[in-house]
Amino acid sequence: MNAFNFDFTNQREKSTLVDINEKATRNGWGKLGPPLPAPNTFPLTVGEGERFLRFVAKVQRIECHYELFQLLQSEEVQYLIPHQVLISAWGNFDAPNVNLDVISAIPGLRTGMLDLCAIDGLIKVLYKRWVRQGRQPLLLSSSIDARLAHLACDCALHKYLLGSWSLLVHGVIDARDGSASLYLALNARSIVNGHGVEHFRFLANSLITQIDVAFRRIAALQNPGIPVNQDSLKSLRVLSAREEEVLLWVSEGKTNVEISKILGVSLFTVKNHLQRIMDKLNAANRTEAAVKYHQMGLQTEMKKPREKQPLTA
Repeated sequence: MNAFNFDFTNQREKSTLVDINEKATRNGWGKLGPPLPAPNTFPLTVGEGERFLRFVAKVQRIECHYELFQLLQSEEVQYLIPHQVLISAWGNFDAPNVNLDVISAIPGLRTGMLDLCAIDGLIKVLYKRWVRQGRQPLLLSSSIDARLAHLACDCALHKYLLGSWSLLVHGVIDARDGSASLYLALNARSIVNGHGVEHFRFLANSLITQIDVAFRRIAALQNPGIPVNQDSLKSLRVLSAREEEVLLWVSEGKTNVEISKILGVSLFTVKNHLQRIMDKLNAANRTEAAVKYHQMGLQTEMKKPREKQPLTA
Protein backbone atom coordinates (compact mmCIF):
# COMPACT_ATOMS: atom_id res chain seq x y z
CA MET A 1 0.00 0.00 0.00
CA ASN A 2 1.30 3.42 -0.85
CA ALA A 3 1.89 5.55 2.19
CA PHE A 4 1.48 9.26 2.66
CA ASN A 5 3.87 9.99 5.55
CA PHE A 6 3.56 13.12 7.66
CA ASP A 7 7.05 13.61 9.08
CA PHE A 8 7.13 16.57 11.45
CA THR A 9 10.86 16.23 12.25
CA ASN A 10 12.64 19.07 10.48
CA GLN A 11 15.49 18.45 8.06
CA ARG A 12 18.18 19.75 10.42
CA GLU A 13 17.05 17.30 13.14
CA LYS A 14 17.10 14.39 10.67
CA SER A 15 20.57 15.32 9.43
CA THR A 16 21.84 15.51 13.00
CA LEU A 17 20.43 12.07 13.80
CA VAL A 18 22.04 10.58 10.69
CA ASP A 19 25.43 12.21 11.44
CA ILE A 20 25.41 10.96 15.04
CA ASN A 21 24.52 7.42 14.05
CA GLU A 22 27.14 7.34 11.27
CA LYS A 23 29.86 8.61 13.61
CA ALA A 24 28.82 6.06 16.24
CA THR A 25 29.21 3.26 13.70
CA ARG A 26 32.59 4.49 12.36
CA ASN A 27 34.04 4.93 15.84
CA GLY A 28 32.65 1.75 17.29
CA TRP A 29 30.31 3.61 19.58
CA GLY A 30 27.47 1.38 18.51
CA LYS A 31 28.56 -1.21 21.07
CA LEU A 32 27.59 1.24 23.80
CA GLY A 33 23.93 0.94 22.82
CA PRO A 34 21.46 0.80 19.93
CA PRO A 35 21.44 3.59 17.33
CA LEU A 36 19.15 6.56 17.94
CA PRO A 37 15.58 5.82 16.76
CA ALA A 38 14.39 7.08 13.39
CA PRO A 39 12.01 10.05 13.43
CA ASN A 40 8.34 9.21 13.96
CA THR A 41 6.10 9.15 10.91
CA PHE A 42 2.33 9.15 10.61
CA PRO A 43 1.27 6.53 8.05
CA LEU A 44 -1.66 7.74 5.96
CA THR A 45 -2.43 6.27 2.59
CA VAL A 46 -2.14 8.67 -0.33
CA GLY A 47 -5.93 9.04 -0.48
CA GLU A 48 -6.22 9.68 3.26
CA GLY A 49 -3.41 12.20 3.20
CA GLU A 50 -4.93 14.14 0.32
CA ARG A 51 -8.33 14.23 2.03
CA PHE A 52 -6.80 15.32 5.31
CA LEU A 53 -4.91 18.20 3.70
CA ARG A 54 -8.04 19.38 1.85
CA PHE A 55 -9.94 19.25 5.15
CA VAL A 56 -7.28 21.30 6.97
CA ALA A 57 -7.45 23.93 4.22
CA LYS A 58 -11.25 24.15 4.55
CA VAL A 59 -11.05 24.51 8.34
CA GLN A 60 -9.24 27.83 7.91
CA ARG A 61 -12.20 29.26 5.97
CA ILE A 62 -14.98 28.39 8.46
CA GLU A 63 -16.97 31.47 9.51
CA CYS A 64 -20.41 30.22 10.55
CA HIS A 65 -22.33 27.13 11.73
CA TYR A 66 -23.73 26.38 8.30
CA GLU A 67 -20.22 26.22 6.88
CA LEU A 68 -19.24 23.96 9.77
CA PHE A 69 -22.17 21.68 8.93
CA GLN A 70 -21.09 21.58 5.28
CA LEU A 71 -17.51 20.81 6.30
CA LEU A 72 -18.50 17.90 8.55
CA GLN A 73 -20.75 16.48 5.83
CA SER A 74 -18.01 16.80 3.20
CA GLU A 75 -16.53 13.77 1.44
CA GLU A 76 -13.19 14.33 3.18
CA VAL A 77 -14.61 14.04 6.69
CA GLN A 78 -17.23 11.37 5.94
CA TYR A 79 -14.58 9.14 4.40
CA LEU A 80 -12.23 9.44 7.38
CA ILE A 81 -14.90 9.45 10.13
CA PRO A 82 -18.36 8.65 8.72
CA HIS A 83 -21.03 10.07 11.03
CA GLN A 84 -24.52 11.53 11.11
CA VAL A 85 -24.29 13.43 14.39
CA LEU A 86 -21.37 15.21 15.99
CA ILE A 87 -21.80 16.64 19.49
CA SER A 88 -19.27 19.06 20.95
CA ALA A 89 -19.23 19.36 24.76
CA TRP A 90 -17.06 21.67 26.81
CA GLY A 91 -16.98 23.28 30.23
CA ASN A 92 -16.68 21.89 33.74
CA PHE A 93 -17.55 18.20 33.48
CA ASP A 94 -18.13 18.07 37.25
CA ALA A 95 -20.71 20.87 37.15
CA PRO A 96 -24.48 20.27 36.79
CA ASN A 97 -24.45 21.35 33.15
CA VAL A 98 -21.98 21.27 30.27
CA ASN A 99 -22.08 23.44 27.17
CA LEU A 100 -23.20 21.73 23.97
CA ASP A 101 -23.08 22.32 20.24
CA VAL A 102 -24.67 19.81 17.86
CA ILE A 103 -24.01 19.38 14.14
CA SER A 104 -26.54 16.87 12.85
CA ALA A 105 -28.02 15.50 9.63
CA ILE A 106 -30.88 13.91 11.61
CA PRO A 107 -34.22 15.80 11.52
CA GLY A 108 -35.14 17.15 14.94
CA LEU A 109 -31.68 16.62 16.41
CA ARG A 110 -30.41 20.15 16.93
CA THR A 111 -28.63 22.04 19.71
CA GLY A 112 -31.74 23.83 20.97
CA MET A 113 -33.83 20.66 20.90
CA LEU A 114 -31.62 18.95 23.46
CA ASP A 115 -32.50 21.48 26.15
CA LEU A 116 -35.10 19.19 27.69
CA CYS A 117 -32.92 16.10 27.34
CA ALA A 118 -30.88 14.85 30.28
CA ILE A 119 -27.88 14.47 27.98
CA ASP A 120 -25.47 16.01 30.49
CA GLY A 121 -25.38 12.76 32.48
CA LEU A 122 -24.52 10.77 29.36
CA ILE A 123 -21.78 13.25 28.40
CA LYS A 124 -20.22 13.01 31.86
CA VAL A 125 -20.26 9.20 31.81
CA LEU A 126 -18.53 9.16 28.42
CA TYR A 127 -16.05 11.82 29.53
CA LYS A 128 -15.01 9.72 32.53
CA ARG A 129 -14.65 6.62 30.37
CA TRP A 130 -12.47 8.59 27.94
CA VAL A 131 -10.27 9.81 30.80
CA ARG A 132 -9.94 6.28 32.22
CA GLN A 133 -8.79 5.07 28.80
CA GLY A 134 -5.91 7.51 28.89
CA ARG A 135 -7.72 10.15 26.80
CA GLN A 136 -7.36 8.03 23.68
CA PRO A 137 -10.12 7.63 21.03
CA LEU A 138 -12.90 5.52 22.53
CA LEU A 139 -15.05 3.29 20.28
CA LEU A 140 -18.49 2.14 21.47
CA SER A 141 -21.43 0.42 19.78
CA SER A 142 -25.09 -0.35 20.43
CA SER A 143 -24.36 -4.08 20.53
CA ILE A 144 -22.25 -3.80 23.69
CA ASP A 145 -23.20 -0.38 25.09
CA ALA A 146 -26.98 -0.41 24.64
CA ARG A 147 -27.42 0.85 28.20
CA LEU A 148 -26.44 4.33 27.01
CA ALA A 149 -29.95 4.58 25.52
CA HIS A 150 -31.69 3.57 28.75
CA LEU A 151 -33.05 6.94 29.76
CA ALA A 152 -36.66 8.05 30.10
CA CYS A 153 -36.34 10.67 27.38
CA ASP A 154 -38.35 11.16 24.20
CA CYS A 155 -35.85 13.44 22.44
CA ALA A 156 -34.46 12.81 18.95
CA LEU A 157 -31.05 11.82 20.35
CA HIS A 158 -32.36 9.03 22.57
CA LYS A 159 -34.69 7.81 19.84
CA TYR A 160 -31.58 7.53 17.69
CA LEU A 161 -29.76 5.62 20.44
CA LEU A 162 -32.56 3.04 20.56
CA GLY A 163 -31.46 1.83 17.12
CA SER A 164 -28.17 0.45 15.82
CA TRP A 165 -25.21 2.81 16.11
CA SER A 166 -21.48 3.14 16.59
CA LEU A 167 -19.86 5.96 18.52
CA LEU A 168 -16.48 7.64 18.60
CA VAL A 169 -15.63 9.55 21.78
CA HIS A 170 -12.51 11.69 21.73
CA GLY A 171 -11.42 15.03 23.09
CA VAL A 172 -8.83 17.75 22.93
CA ILE A 173 -6.94 19.16 25.91
CA ASP A 174 -5.43 22.62 25.91
CA ALA A 175 -1.99 22.10 27.45
CA ARG A 176 -1.77 25.79 28.41
CA ASP A 177 -4.74 25.96 30.75
CA GLY A 178 -5.86 22.33 31.09
CA SER A 179 -9.31 22.91 29.55
CA ALA A 180 -10.95 20.10 27.62
CA SER A 181 -13.50 19.67 24.83
CA LEU A 182 -15.18 16.33 24.17
CA TYR A 183 -16.53 15.21 20.79
CA LEU A 184 -19.10 12.46 20.15
CA ALA A 185 -19.45 11.21 16.57
CA LEU A 186 -22.46 8.93 16.02
CA ASN A 187 -23.14 6.79 12.98
CA ALA A 188 -25.93 4.32 12.19
CA ARG A 189 -23.39 1.92 10.71
CA SER A 190 -19.78 1.13 11.57
CA ILE A 191 -17.84 4.32 12.14
CA VAL A 192 -14.51 2.58 11.50
CA ASN A 193 -15.36 2.45 7.77
CA GLY A 194 -13.24 -0.61 6.95
CA HIS A 195 -10.06 0.69 8.60
CA GLY A 196 -8.18 -1.32 11.16
CA VAL A 197 -9.14 -0.21 14.68
CA GLU A 198 -5.71 1.19 15.58
CA HIS A 199 -5.37 2.93 12.23
CA PHE A 200 -8.83 4.44 12.69
CA ARG A 201 -7.86 5.68 16.16
CA PHE A 202 -4.91 7.47 14.60
CA LEU A 203 -7.19 9.01 11.95
CA ALA A 204 -9.67 10.04 14.67
CA ASN A 205 -6.97 11.66 16.78
CA SER A 206 -5.70 13.70 13.82
CA LEU A 207 -9.15 14.72 12.57
CA ILE A 208 -10.73 15.58 15.93
CA THR A 209 -7.83 17.93 16.63
CA GLN A 210 -8.69 19.86 13.47
CA ILE A 211 -12.44 19.65 14.10
CA ASP A 212 -11.78 21.33 17.45
CA VAL A 213 -10.03 24.16 15.59
CA ALA A 214 -13.09 24.52 13.34
CA PHE A 215 -15.52 24.69 16.29
CA ARG A 216 -13.39 27.30 18.02
CA ARG A 217 -13.49 29.55 14.95
CA ILE A 218 -17.19 30.27 15.50
CA ALA A 219 -19.30 31.32 18.47
CA ALA A 220 -21.33 28.68 20.28
CA LEU A 221 -24.77 28.23 18.76
CA GLN A 222 -27.40 29.95 20.85
CA ASN A 223 -30.91 28.57 21.07
CA PRO A 224 -33.21 30.43 18.68
CA GLY A 225 -35.83 31.16 21.32
CA ILE A 226 -39.25 32.64 20.53
CA PRO A 227 -40.65 36.16 20.70
CA VAL A 228 -42.28 36.91 24.01
CA ASN A 229 -44.51 39.74 25.12
CA GLN A 230 -44.07 41.84 28.21
CA ASP A 231 -46.88 40.02 30.05
CA SER A 232 -45.02 36.73 29.59
CA LEU A 233 -41.82 38.24 30.90
CA LYS A 234 -43.60 39.69 33.91
CA SER A 235 -45.14 36.31 34.73
CA LEU A 236 -41.73 34.67 34.54
CA ARG A 237 -40.13 37.18 36.86
CA VAL A 238 -42.55 36.35 39.67
CA LEU A 239 -41.04 32.89 40.11
CA SER A 240 -39.20 32.56 43.39
CA ALA A 241 -35.58 31.45 43.54
CA ARG A 242 -36.69 28.02 44.79
CA GLU A 243 -39.25 27.69 41.98
CA GLU A 244 -36.61 28.54 39.40
CA GLU A 245 -34.37 25.91 40.99
CA VAL A 246 -37.11 23.28 40.78
CA LEU A 247 -37.78 24.20 37.16
CA LEU A 248 -34.09 23.92 36.33
CA TRP A 249 -34.03 20.33 37.57
CA VAL A 250 -37.26 19.56 35.71
CA SER A 251 -35.62 20.77 32.52
CA GLU A 252 -32.69 18.46 33.30
CA GLY A 253 -35.08 15.50 33.20
CA LYS A 254 -35.21 14.87 36.95
CA THR A 255 -38.29 13.25 38.47
CA ASN A 256 -40.14 14.73 41.44
CA VAL A 257 -38.57 12.13 43.72
CA GLU A 258 -35.08 12.97 42.46
CA ILE A 259 -35.70 16.70 42.88
CA SER A 260 -36.89 16.22 46.45
CA LYS A 261 -33.67 14.36 47.28
CA ILE A 262 -31.47 16.95 45.55
CA LEU A 263 -33.11 19.87 47.32
CA GLY A 264 -33.63 18.08 50.63
CA VAL A 265 -37.37 18.76 50.73
CA SER A 266 -40.43 16.53 50.79
CA LEU A 267 -42.08 15.16 47.66
CA PHE A 268 -45.22 17.08 48.66
CA THR A 269 -43.24 20.34 48.66
CA VAL A 270 -41.86 19.67 45.19
CA LYS A 271 -45.36 19.00 43.85
CA ASN A 272 -46.61 22.25 45.39
CA HIS A 273 -43.75 24.19 43.78
CA LEU A 274 -44.55 22.66 40.41
CA GLN A 275 -48.23 23.48 40.70
CA ARG A 276 -47.43 27.13 41.48
CA ILE A 277 -44.91 27.23 38.62
CA MET A 278 -47.47 25.93 36.11
CA ASP A 279 -50.06 28.42 37.36
CA LYS A 280 -47.65 31.37 37.05
CA LEU A 281 -46.42 30.34 33.60
CA ASN A 282 -49.88 29.34 32.37
CA ALA A 283 -48.45 25.91 31.47
CA ALA A 284 -50.58 22.78 31.16
CA ASN A 285 -47.87 20.47 32.49
CA ARG A 286 -44.26 20.32 33.67
CA THR A 287 -42.92 19.78 30.14
CA GLU A 288 -44.60 22.92 28.85
CA ALA A 289 -43.30 24.84 31.85
CA ALA A 290 -39.75 23.63 31.15
CA VAL A 291 -40.07 24.64 27.49
CA LYS A 292 -41.12 28.15 28.49
CA TYR A 293 -38.27 28.23 30.99
CA HIS A 294 -35.78 27.72 28.18
CA GLN A 295 -37.48 29.75 25.49
CA MET A 296 -38.23 32.85 27.52
CA GLY A 297 -34.78 33.40 28.92
CA LEU A 298 -34.92 32.37 32.55
CA GLN A 299 -31.64 30.51 32.21
CA THR A 300 -28.38 32.38 32.57
CA GLU A 301 -25.73 29.81 33.39
CA MET A 302 -26.51 27.60 30.37
CA LYS A 303 -26.51 30.55 27.97
CA LYS A 304 -22.89 31.54 28.50
CA PRO A 305 -20.68 31.92 25.42
CA ARG A 306 -18.14 29.21 24.86
CA GLU A 307 -15.15 29.62 27.14
CA LYS A 308 -12.37 27.45 28.46
CA GLN A 309 -12.84 25.68 31.76
CA PRO A 310 -10.32 23.80 33.91
CA LEU A 311 -9.85 20.16 33.01
CA THR A 312 -11.49 17.73 35.41
CA ALA A 313 -10.89 14.02 35.70
